[in-house]
Amino acid sequence: MDKIQTPKKPVVLATPEPATISNKSLIAPRPVTTVELPSRGYFYDASVTKNGQIEILPLTARDMKLVAGITGKNVDDVVDTLLKRCLVHSISPDSLLITDRYFLLIMLRANSLGAEVEVSAVCPNEKCKKLSVFKLDLVKDYDVLPVKEGVKEPFEVTLPISKFKVAYHLARGTDVQCTERLVAKLVKDNPAEELGFTASVASLIDTVNDTPVPEDQRLDVVDSLPARDFIMLKKHIDDNTPGMTTNAFKPCPACATTIEMGSPLSAAEFFYPLS
Repeated sequence: MDKIQTPKKPVVLATPEPATISNKSLIAPRPVTTVELPSRGYFYDASVTKNGQIEILPLTARDMKLVAGITGKNVDDVVDTLLKRCLVHSISPDSLLITDRYFLLIMLRANSLGAEVEVSAVCPNEKCKKLSVFKLDLVKDYDVLPVKEGVKEPFEVTLPISKFKVAYHLARGTDVQCTERLVAKLVKDNPAEELGFTASVASLIDTVNDTPVPEDQRLDVVDSLPARDFIMLKKHIDDNTPGMTTNAFKPCPACATTIEMGSPLSAAEFFYPLS
């Protein structure tokens, strides 16, 4: 799989922060790389993407200072800032599909520091359990799952039991915030429930039988669905969501058992390659 393309214009002069260098020749140029989004650009304004492609710039030393300050609490803010700095055409990270955002982060790393990343994994074979280090290629070892050609929002599905016709959109940053709001309202009264299980689906609902569903009622609507309806709705959403696989598979060097690797984001050297 080779999704990274080099445009005809090889470099663009980019000021990494408000200019303080009077001699512009001392500002390092950054090459522009064109990548094809899993969404094909169907869900954005035409000024943002061209034929489903978007241009990105590599990280700078200034960006690495930002990455060095990542914590569990600010990781989303850091990623948003990196995308704002490194996307050639301005687009709010909140308006990106969650899966496009993940893809762009992976491509940003590959474009800035190289596609290779080292991941440690333990063989699942009980007779082996060997810890090995694997070199994964962010472009070749993870597959892009593009959206079906010609689709548009809202998506519609008629559920088998209730016969509800549900219209929904694909998840964006704003929908993650909606999910958090829905969960926050109920978590104190439902400490034993995994509220995110249905809230992530509820946040995407637009209408039921052509009737708009207010945000504060979406979770109740989804929670009331028969289990078969909910499973079908979730599957329909998953099947129509483009993206990039979050795992890769490698054989154990000791016993050849297939080992499933997790997301490359979990690699300690994702933003700090050791070589």
